[in-house]
Amino acid sequence: MDSRQLFKIRFTAHIKHVMRYAQYILNGHIAIALIFLVVAFAVIYQQFLLDLPEAFPVSLVMSVLFSLVILYNPIQTFTKQADLVFLLPTIESLKGFFYRGLVYSFFFQSYLMILILAAISPLYHARFTSGNYLFIIFLFLIFKLWHFIMSWASLRLRDQTLLFYTKVGLFIVQTFVWYSYLKSWTILFIIGVMGLFLILSYLLHQAFDHSLALDQLIMNDQHRLERFYRLASLFTDVRELSTRVKKRQLLSRLLTSSVMIKQKETFTYLYRLTFSRSEDYLGLSSRLVVIGGVALAAIDQTLLSFGIGVLFIYLIGIQLLPLFSHHDTKLWLLLYPVNKQEKERAFLQLLTALLSIVVLVLTATIMLRLTLLDGLLFLVLAGIFSYGFVWVYAKNKVKARK
Repeated sequence: MDSRQLFKIRFTAHIKHVMRYAQYILNGHIAIALIFLVVAFAVIYQQFLLDLPEAFPVSLVMSVLFSLVILYNPIQTFTKQADLVFLLPTIESLKGFFYRGLVYSFFFQSYLMILILAAISPLYHARFTSGNYLFIIFLFLIFKLWHFIMSWASLRLRDQTLLFYTKVGLFIVQTFVWYSYLKSWTILFIIGVMGLFLILSYLLHQAFDHSLALDQLIMNDQHRLERFYRLASLFTDVRELSTRVKKRQLLSRLLTSSVMIKQKETFTYLYRLTFSRSEDYLGLSSRLVVIGGVALAAIDQTLLSFGIGVLFIYLIGIQLLPLFSHHDTKLWLLLYPVNKQEKERAFLQLLTALLSIVVLVLTATIMLRLTLLDGLLFLVLAGIFSYGFVWVYAKNKVKARK
């Protein structure tokens, strides 16, 4: 079998599949929101650098961030479930297929490497006026390549406990190496690099004593694709997505206990239960609320705080819209003797309640960070925006999906 041709076929199919959903993710209003976030972060970051405290641990922050990016090495091999049957007998002849996947994976991560190196550069020059940042970039690429090769080799190992402790140990050593370099501790830096090289060499030796675990490659690719589906599901319906459900008995009981046992409350009960148990909605919404709260706590400018707060309300609302059609593929829902208008009403009421909670949390954050008057003004602004989002924008979207 021609490994080059196989890689070309799989790679082309993967790009077409991803681009089909990417066009929904990077549509107009999301692109505008991302641009606004980038500009807001740039303004906050610039203000932070101008007032950089002398006690701020620049070396430690850089060491941790660099180490996290260096150890983050997702590898895309373009394998499929059927390969366990059809490719396993010829796996040794497909080295070119996997090597091309490795090259793609390494260069695909370049966006993250460029982003972190560009973001850290102003912080570095603000503290180390006489440093050589080009040499830091060189070291970063060398360490990244080391750990990338190790990540590929570790896919041969099946002991997940060993891999976990190995990653923790490598993170600690790598952070120590960066910290020693930034502090100009030359002897400790050399000792750390030697220790890191010995650890990686030992792990490589252990890994290559085992054959390539094709089932692990397939599982990793499936998990990575599933995470992409979850991102795409915030913007469009994804047929390939398998939903993870957790019982969350306490939260489910709390949300559904007040629902009256009536025919017209059928979808009210269903949507509340779905929100509480599905990771797609509760988990992502909670994370966005936390990120929004942290962002507002770091901003001391009124207008910028208002803009960031409204933006996060919008993002959370967008993320919750797919909840309306979450169960549409289940045929037994058609057996419900419930008016379709009750379904729309139940969803919009739940969305109103959830966004109201978000508004209150962000308002409290602004009150604590700025002033009581600023918080009250934001409460009015966010309340008007949330009402318009639910009963104008979301309502029109819901009617279009019916």
